[in-house]
Amino acid sequence: MALTSIKLIDGGEFKINTHLTLRALRNAQIKGLLNKDFISGIIKTSMGNEIEFDSLPMDDILLMDLAYICYTMENKNPLSIDEFLEVADLNFQDLTEIYTEVLTNLITRPGKMPGDFKKATPKQASNGKKKKHRR
Repeated sequence: MALTSIKLIDGGEFKINTHLTLRALRNAQIKGLLNKDFISGIIKTSMGNEIEFDSLPMDDILLMDLAYICYTMENKNPLSIDEFLEVADLNFQDLTEIYTEVLTNLITRPGKMPGDFKKATPKQASNGKKKKHRR
C-alpha cells in the first residue's frame, strides 16, 4: 500500500505525493536537495528497462530530502526543510518506503506503452501483394 502521509511529532500528519515529476526533481536539484548523479541514475535505469535499485545512490540525507520533496509536491505553502525535519516524525522504515515508491513511480511506466501504441495504431489495408522497390 502506498504511503500517503508522514506523521508529525505532535500526532498530526503531512500529506505526501510520491509521484514526482521531472520538474520537481529538477527544482530539487537547483535547490541543492538532489544531486545530478541521482537524477542521471534514474534516467539510465529507466532507459535500460531494468530496475537496478542497487546502482542508485542511497544515504540518510537523500532519504530525508526525498521525503521533503514528496511533502512539497502535496502542499502549496510548504515549510522550509529545516522546519519540516523538526516537526516530522521520520523513521528509516518510512524513509526507505518513500524512496522505493519514488523510484518505482519514476522508473516503471503505467501500462505497456509500446504494445498499447501498436494495438491503437490501425494497420493499412493490404491487397496481399508485396511492393517492389525501385532503384
